Amino acid sequence: YGRIVYYVLAQILQIEPTMNSSNATACEAVGGPEHFSVSLDFASNHSHFLRNLHTSNGVDVYLSVIVFLSCACMCLFTALVFILVNLNLSLNTKHKHVHEKVERKHVQNEIDRNSSAALVDCSRRKEENLTYLDHAGATLYKNSQIDEFANLLKDTTFGNPHTSGPASRSTETIVANVREEILNHFGVSGNSHVLVFTSGTTAGLKIVGESFQWTKNSVFCYQQMAHTSVIGLREYALREGALFECLHYLVDVEEKLNSLLPSGNTNTPLGLIALTAECNFSGVKTDLDVVQRIKSSKGAESWRVLLDAAKFAGTNPLNLSKVKADYTVISFYKMFGFPAGLGGLIMTREAAEELKPTYFGGGNIKVCACDTDFKELHTNISKRFESGTQNFLGIVAAHFGFKQLRDVGMQNIQAHTYDLAQRLYLQLSSLCHENGQKVCKMYGNHHLNDPRKQGSIVTFNAMDKDGGYISHIEIGRLASLNNIQIRTGMFCNPGASQKYFGLTTEQISNYSGEHGGCWEEVDILESGIATGAVRVSVGYSSTLADILVFVNFMKTYFVTKDVPAKSFYTERSKDSAANVVGIYVYPIKSCAGICAKSWPLNSSGFLYDRNWVLVDSEGESLDQKKIPKMCLIVPDINLSTQTMTIRARILNPPEPLKINLSFGRNTKESDMFRICDRLQPGESMCRDVSFWFSSVLGIQCRLIQNIPNPKRSFANRGQLLMISRSSVRWLKEKLEESEHDCHVDDGSFRANIVLDGCQPHEEDSWSTVCIGDTAKFQIAGPCNRCPMVNVNQNTGEQNRNILLALAKYRRCNSHINFGQFLSIQNRFFTSISVGNPVKIIK
Repeated sequence: YGRIVYYVLAQILQIEPTMNSSNATACEAVGGPEHFSVSLDFASNHSHFLRNLHTSNGVDVYLSVIVFLSCACMCLFTALVFILVNLNLSLNTKHKHVHEKVERKHVQNEIDRNSSAALVDCSRRKEENLTYLDHAGATLYKNSQIDEFANLLKDTTFGNPHTSGPASRSTETIVANVREEILNHFGVSGNSHVLVFTSGTTAGLKIVGESFQWTKNSVFCYQQMAHTSVIGLREYALREGALFECLHYLVDVEEKLNSLLPSGNTNTPLGLIALTAECNFSGVKTDLDVVQRIKSSKGAESWRVLLDAAKFAGTNPLNLSKVKADYTVISFYKMFGFPAGLGGLIMTREAAEELKPTYFGGGNIKVCACDTDFKELHTNISKRFESGTQNFLGIVAAHFGFKQLRDVGMQNIQAHTYDLAQRLYLQLSSLCHENGQKVCKMYGNHHLNDPRKQGSIVTFNAMDKDGGYISHIEIGRLASLNNIQIRTGMFCNPGASQKYFGLTTEQISNYSGEHGGCWEEVDILESGIATGAVRVSVGYSSTLADILVFVNFMKTYFVTKDVPAKSFYTERSKDSAANVVGIYVYPIKSCAGICAKSWPLNSSGFLYDRNWVLVDSEGESLDQKKIPKMCLIVPDINLSTQTMTIRARILNPPEPLKINLSFGRNTKESDMFRICDRLQPGESMCRDVSFWFSSVLGIQCRLIQNIPNPKRSFANRGQLLMISRSSVRWLKEKLEESEHDCHVDDGSFRANIVLDGCQPHEEDSWSTVCIGDTAKFQIAGPCNRCPMVNVNQNTGEQNRNILLALAKYRRCNSHINFGQFLSIQNRFFTSISVGNPVKIIK
């Protein structure tokens, strides 16, 4: 190729090379200098020419050197250009990265500044030593909101907008301005949209459900991750003979919706699809581009889109001029904390005209007749749906909330909350037990690392070292004791719960039929499936310190590093003998007990033990978790006279109450009440008795007695509860090591039988015991402790450190255990006395 270039350069430089005959012949063969066009098959067709080029004269050599040097220079030049170009790209890339880093630092500083300002403005958190991580439930309001609103209330008189007068006119003007301000916040105006003030998201959904023109050809669709308030709309559809469809995925949703509609449909909207902008269970976000896809699809005129933005709107910007939903529902307390009980339904004017409200009253009616069905609704669309007097003071307060969001910036709030949620996700997902088992089972789309697909919620279940679920209820209780506010349960989202837990409809219906209790009170089914999770949600005022507090909480209580709780005892000596050192009877559930030297047994445990219970006006049993001062109600029973005397250890106590236990039962009325998660029959005592307890506790309540010959007492679980004094001493030592000043004694655990002479928690290993000569008992299982152990039974004061100490050392299988329940094995009943020996059969 160099020789070919040489010939070309020779022509350009007008140098006439001396060629031999072979050269000339070869050149002529390829068309001469003026036709030097080398084809791809040149080498094969004219190989003799290439061979003859090597025999050139001196000029040939000279020109060859020139060609070589030229090619070398060109190569060096090309390499230099390549280096400079890449260096420039590298510098540009580095500069871009530095610029992005500086920009991110600037944004983060702005976020931190706003967040810190918000935190300082929420200084009550610091004073309460509260770590607040339930912003999906309700975010925190700023002190400045309240101050500005209070100042306005002090300086301005607001009147009912339905009244004519100066105060009412100014109120109506402010309400109209706030209405437009809210529409502007969501990127629209009163020209295209209307805002109906409601009491919240649920109320807005009900307006749509009640007013939508359902027919037997209608279809209502909702996502699997929908809130129960959305799912409840299907009842309106079913009432009119319409169908409903649960959408598990939104892939090809346009074709799906089109297939659901009957053929030959008209322009009348037959279908309503409800989309959840952000799942309140997991924080998973819906791609809101789906709204436009639905609107531009075939048959779009037959569908209306309802957007549930309750969770989404609090931490994300939402522009309804781009997300063209027909109906959008929001709640203000989820956006800026105050006021509660106020929200909005935002509708396009076209979609609003299609709704036909059935109820009228107050401000939404223009005129109506009393003796006929004539009525005329208000011509103003917003007022047409606002029955009764508006919460006009709350609407005025909402102005300061939206002002706060503008000051911080929704983009900043989104970036800040997403960053904190991702940090928490990474921390929790990395926690492991000593055997390598993951501590947290995470839910959501955090792994995608995309704020368009995941919001500011981190939901998980804690797992023990064997891979079993840890009770989410227990985690919630311990978090409360540590002044951490989180949410546990299903979060009113059955679809997401079924998806993540693997629950079937059959399991849900079977449990409900068997237990009749609320799912929020159930943690793990007998099959080992969880029924709830732990939800941590952050907001604009959350900080990295909040995240670290919660992570440390999880490490402290739920990462297995120590010896299992039931291994604290050692092998007991064969020569040692346990014996009964205390007997306690609690006639009224959660009230003070009777310390006795001896007490008879019956089929349900100790005679009269937990034979009465106090119930509130709603039929719920009362306990010290709700009313700690119940421990100041002191009953005493005289077995010989069959009389129970009840006193109150309070200031200015009423006269002691006396109840004759042998009195006929015909003065009592049958009653039903709820204790834990079960309905229980009983018999209400007379009104004078109930009045005595109501005056002592300061709430309306009544005393209920157990039915005759009951199979069990009103105890939560087990017939009798047994603890050992050595275990109590062991706990005292743990509290002293932690330098906590707590009052702990035998009475703190409200046991019936107190033993001594055994190792701490040795009773955990027993299965059958005999007390005295004839009383035989089977161990029925450990007592799972709750915050009642924190109540000082002498004063009613609470100290959370007791349960916290137990949680660190006595957690086993997701529960905090202390003491064992006993089940009576005797057919003939006897008495138990202090001093009775305890024989461990096995």
